[in-house]
Amino acid sequence: MPESRTPKSIAPPTPTGWAFGGLLVLALGLFLLAAAPAAMPLSTGNGGWSWQSPLPQGGTLRGVSFVDAAHGWAVGDGGTILATADGSVWQVQSSGTSTNLSSVHFVDAAHGWAVGDGGTILATSDGGAHWSAQKSGVTSRLSSVYLSDAAHGWAVGDGGTILVTSDGGAHWSAQKSGVTSWLAGVCFADASHGWVVGDGGTILVTSDGGAHWSAQKSGATAGLLGVDFVDASHGWAVGADGTILVTTDGGAHWAASLSGQTSWLSGVKFVDAGHGWVTDAAGTILVTTDGGAHWRVQSSGAATGLLGVDFAGGTTHGWAVGQSGTIVATSDGAHWSAQSSGTTAWLAGVHFVDASHGWTVGEGGAILVTSDGGAHWSAQSAGTSADLRGVDFVDASHGWTVGLGGAILATSDGGAHWSARKSGTKAGLLGVDFVAVSHGWAVGAKGAILATSDGGARWTVSGSGASNLLSSVYFVDATHGWAVGDGGVILVTGDGGVHWSAQSSPATVYLSSVQFTDAAHGWAVGWSGTILATSDGGVHWDSQSAGSGAYLFSFGFADAAHGWAVGLGGVVLATSDGGVHWSAQTAGTTDDLLGVDFVDALHGWTVGAGGGILATSTGGAGPDATPPTTTATGLQASAGAGWVKRPQTVGLTAVDPGGSGVAVTHYAINGGAQRTYTRPFTISGQGSHRVTYSSVSATGNREAEHTGYVNIDGRAPRATVKAMTVKASSGRKGRTLKVGVTITDPRPSCGSATLTLTLTTKTGRPRGSFTAVALRTNRTVRVSCTLRKRLAKGAYTMIVRATDAAGNRQVKARTAILTVL
Repeated sequence: MPESRTPKSIAPPTPTGWAFGGLLVLALGLFLLAAAPAAMPLSTGNGGWSWQSPLPQGGTLRGVSFVDAAHGWAVGDGGTILATADGSVWQVQSSGTSTNLSSVHFVDAAHGWAVGDGGTILATSDGGAHWSAQKSGVTSRLSSVYLSDAAHGWAVGDGGTILVTSDGGAHWSAQKSGVTSWLAGVCFADASHGWVVGDGGTILVTSDGGAHWSAQKSGATAGLLGVDFVDASHGWAVGADGTILVTTDGGAHWAASLSGQTSWLSGVKFVDAGHGWVTDAAGTILVTTDGGAHWRVQSSGAATGLLGVDFAGGTTHGWAVGQSGTIVATSDGAHWSAQSSGTTAWLAGVHFVDASHGWTVGEGGAILVTSDGGAHWSAQSAGTSADLRGVDFVDASHGWTVGLGGAILATSDGGAHWSARKSGTKAGLLGVDFVAVSHGWAVGAKGAILATSDGGARWTVSGSGASNLLSSVYFVDATHGWAVGDGGVILVTGDGGVHWSAQSSPATVYLSSVQFTDAAHGWAVGWSGTILATSDGGVHWDSQSAGSGAYLFSFGFADAAHGWAVGLGGVVLATSDGGVHWSAQTAGTTDDLLGVDFVDALHGWTVGAGGGILATSTGGAGPDATPPTTTATGLQASAGAGWVKRPQTVGLTAVDPGGSGVAVTHYAINGGAQRTYTRPFTISGQGSHRVTYSSVSATGNREAEHTGYVNIDGRAPRATVKAMTVKASSGRKGRTLKVGVTITDPRPSCGSATLTLTLTTKTGRPRGSFTAVALRTNRTVRVSCTLRKRLAKGAYTMIVRATDAAGNRQVKARTAILTVL
């Protein structure tokens, strides 16, 4: 059995059934149809995760701008900014934001602007080496930006927003658009003449730099996404349902041009009045040489939607960008080739047997393999077109993958050859788990559970007793296993799957993944940020707080402490204390993450939509300059507080907000040798004991030392009272007697005590009482006792007893005689 065996299951049922294609189309449709609203929030690209596929990155790119055939920039989700200085090799630039960016425009090789969600405007004056935020004055999404020169520019977006600057963005102010619809694109022919397009066929025009905007009749009702003009007369607008509009009189009249497409057209670029290109949501590029009178299709080679296009240096050099980090380029205006690399097929399962050897599976029978930790991934031939959902290997040679239509494939040579196995079912299979080359299980639709004891040559159906979709299965040995699925179902077996029984689950949502680190400790994750944990083999399951309501598709633990969960919108959660606390990590993508696997507390991979593969060698933690925080139980803030009378147990708990994890916690007692904290420790012995403690993160950040105290006083004090004589006049009811009392307490001591004094007759009837709190010990004090009844002449008994601040009570009370004359 490998060191780390993460559940390889993921994708839930969808409205389109089981097809990844349906999910992809649905996701693309949502992107385009909801282009105006803000997208899912995302992490920045400066975390501890890096792209392995696609390259240079796999997030959606939405805008591109070139100033010549060499210098260009592209922007997209998660604050992504890419730049090239040779027109072909792209590098990531730090944007300083995690906000999705929609558009970018450069006026020369130095000066550029990018806009996006939340009113974000970024600017650079050094080609993107440094980007800084500019104040837009709005919080709505900005969809497009255009600068006519380094000073004059416009940005448009939600709610009819039009912003203008005349000083390079040092100040942006609003212009009255006269509409409240979403505005998607803006273009200016010069500093005066400009056009804006948007929802519902909206076209606005200005001839005075935007001081006044007026509507033009487009003749279209479809949403318009892009606009371009080459001079004050010739312009084009594109949008939904294959819409292309053309004008030759500055928009006084717009005419429809037959594109031959029905998909969304979002990118448009013309280099003169005749030559132009348009991109669409299906990865198609349209070209015209007669100003849009006729269009023909060019093959982009892209398998995903293209959202932006730009040309520089005439009709030859152009670039288009889109989903899954796709970048294609042409050097002759006719033939396009990819500048990004890697599959765009959805990947659902991933498994590594060590830090080098791993596999991922997904859409259309995709199987990728790496032998160098993901530095290079190559495709393996599966011999099937079925969508694959789960994968598991027990060593570098023997592995299995399962998928839709009951597909089961096996390999005994690391995937060089895969062969189909008869599963005996047509049910979609989502999860697979093997504990040895011989023994394995698979689960799927309609409660299907399959088992094999000969390495998958033969599979038998094991009655689960459930009709729920089962998404994941995990065994800790050949006997003990668990399966989870829809409706919060959790099943358990103690006989290798011959019999299954339901465990009580606090969840009612879809559970997508389950894993155990031993026969007692396990976790399950699912929809709405659900995380369940058990420490008794599932007899009891308790909810853990994910700190996020995101749909979680998969998770994995490297050991009993370190675990990760991934899900919708690029969510990555991590724990270093077995799930007691979960914190978000920055993955650098907003695409859904469907599978995750770690081989130790540092090395892990996650896969998902659009062929995304991300890896970490830091446990997912980014540049961590934050020290851990250690808290203590059983300690007092000072040497004179919180005294106890018995030995005290001290516990230390450390968390690392920086994300790299706590490497070690140290402590010392009374200035002695430094010790490594592993479990609570006990301090005994009289006196005040000083404890110093601090922690160090996995990246070497050291916490400032804390100091606390254990104050122990285990010996009881003793109070004595002096005999005294008073006159009868002093014995009246309500009078106060001043009584001399001495409280002794062996040092080291807490230094204070509570005293009780009772005045009685010889027969024991009370005549007065007194309680004094926090009296100093080891000194004689005079206390006041108020008489409850008149004291007749004669002898009375004064009884005193002390209890110190640590709770030690004087065993035997002391007495003295009070004589009233």
